[in-house]
Amino acid sequence: MAVFAAVVGLISGCGGSDANPKDVLHRTFSEPHTYSSGQLDAHLLIDGQGLTGSNGKLQLSLQGPFRSNGKGTVPSFSMKTGLALGTRHVDLVFTSDGKQMWLGLAGLQYTLPPQVFASFSKGWLGGSASKSGSILDRLGFQPGQWLANPETVGEEKVGGVDAIHVRSHVDGAALLDQFGTLLGTAGGAGGGLLNVPSLSKQQKADLAKSVKKAQIDVWSAKSDGSLRRLDVTVDVAPTGGQRETKLEFSFTISDLNQQQAISIPQKARPFTELSNMIASVSGSLGTGANSQSGGANAFEKCTQQAKSLEEAKKCSKELTG
Repeated sequence: MAVFAAVVGLISGCGGSDANPKDVLHRTFSEPHTYSSGQLDAHLLIDGQGLTGSNGKLQLSLQGPFRSNGKGTVPSFSMKTGLALGTRHVDLVFTSDGKQMWLGLAGLQYTLPPQVFASFSKGWLGGSASKSGSILDRLGFQPGQWLANPETVGEEKVGGVDAIHVRSHVDGAALLDQFGTLLGTAGGAGGGLLNVPSLSKQQKADLAKSVKKAQIDVWSAKSDGSLRRLDVTVDVAPTGGQRETKLEFSFTISDLNQQQAISIPQKARPFTELSNMIASVSGSLGTGANSQSGGANAFEKCTQQAKSLEEAKKCSKELTG
């Protein structure tokens, strides 16, 4: 569940730049920067039948505001989390005031148990953050470790900020290892409602041998070198009789270090009310679930229209047919 930093930026305008790409990347990933608040927008896509099951596609999105509560504390945030695995999809909202956490599902809010927050807090505060303070480091996602032969593309606008765009080839093997870390994050973000696959050592090794393209694009603020956008794309040739695999990760941050309004749930329900529904829905999304997209869409629509916990529990029948 650890995760949070990145966000929406409309990109407009483009011009040349004579900035040294290695200097830009060093400034962005090795020098200290402040990421105390902002709007986040992150997307992860893994499209490969051999990795994600018969439907072959895993998508994770995280969107919302975050705000630091000071050094050595958990940030406040409200993250809309979308997780899709094949035809199965779930939308959640994770909210924190830095002292506890809430989970939003089907229009209802639930207070997460103290041990859940304690676990998240331990993971966040114990992360391997470098001196840059980058939130990517909190996820174990460190682009500086796999860049090669960078080039400066030009200057562009990201969320209204002048940024230098640098493109680089990537060490495919190292990058695939980082995608394994992101899959672990995806599983946590799913709240246990979906069985997110993992990458085995053998899968990583096989994929690394068949990488056709591995590229990273970085947008660094011209004024201070802070990371504003990052796109990663990996195309892997068919292996083991499976079709081509595509891995994508994008990360954008806007309104950096500006005031963010985060709404805290006022009438949250106890998590115990949700436990039985999680077990019911999780079982429905497992191996016996209806594999047709109609069932998944009906489930999503049903939970969105549910007016009570009991109504939401009944939605699992849409997945089992």
